[in-house]
Amino acid sequence: MAEFLGDIAFMLEVFVLGVGLVILHFSAEKNSNYLKWAGRIMATASVLGILCTSFFYFKYYFAGEFDHAWGMNGMNSQMMPGMEHHNHNHHE
Repeated sequence: MAEFLGDIAFMLEVFVLGVGLVILHFSAEKNSNYLKWAGRIMATASVLGILCTSFFYFKYYFAGEFDHAWGMNGMNSQMMPGMEHHNHNHHE
């Protein structure tokens, strides 16, 4: 499940890159500096986002986080720190 969050982020970044390139194309036709800067900012930010998303996607993949629905740590360890090693079946 967590794997798809990386996929969604990647696809949004690719979409922003496409929009930025379209804006750069229209900025040449209109000779607009504002559109040129907007397109450059969108394209640059999306490429940086793609690199960042790709890095962490593969980092988590090789760590085995995508082998389970919510990774090896699970959602509870993020919501309640210190509870991931608590055994509910063990009574002292």
